[in-house]
Amino acid sequence: MDLENESVIRKIKEVQEEIVSIGCDVKLVEEYNFHFSLAFLGEINEIQKNEICKFLGTFDKTSTKIRLSGIGSFPSSNNPRVIWIGVSDGAELLRENAKKIWPFLEKIGIKIDKRFEPHLTIARVRSPRNKGKLVVKLAELANVDFGEVLISPIRLKKSTLTYNGPIYETLCEVGKK
Repeated sequence: MDLENESVIRKIKEVQEEIVSIGCDVKLVEEYNFHFSLAFLGEINEIQKNEICKFLGTFDKTSTKIRLSGIGSFPSSNNPRVIWIGVSDGAELLRENAKKIWPFLEKIGIKIDKRFEPHLTIARVRSPRNKGKLVVKLAELANVDFGEVLISPIRLKKSTLTYNGPIYETLCEVGKK
């Protein structure tokens, strides 16, 4: 699900600028790459792609709002490698959608990492430069409210990794835009 709310995108970019301003070594996610993932599939073949697209068609196509709030990091707040924005209102719906698709993916031969926390990745840490300042800044931003976004349509995305970052391509989509 792509992020398409301009005011929320502006707020995210402001926070990204705050993070960069402290001199840490991060790779920011570009605004055109902001999205929510329900599962990471790895390599899939054409048959699997078609089956997944058909299955996604069974999802409720009603647009639903979720609220983005708070900043966090994986694997932990003291060891940030991935910086993300959390989901407050609507997180359970995202979890339910993820849990709905996992058994189907496994049935068609795709192994799934079932550790899932609804989030929107905004940066990746490249080195420990100014890590202490980064940890403090992330704690300061822990309760920032970014606003509401719609989580429709659901899209199957292909990710091609390049030296300059991932390139995403939509393979199919279901739901209202």
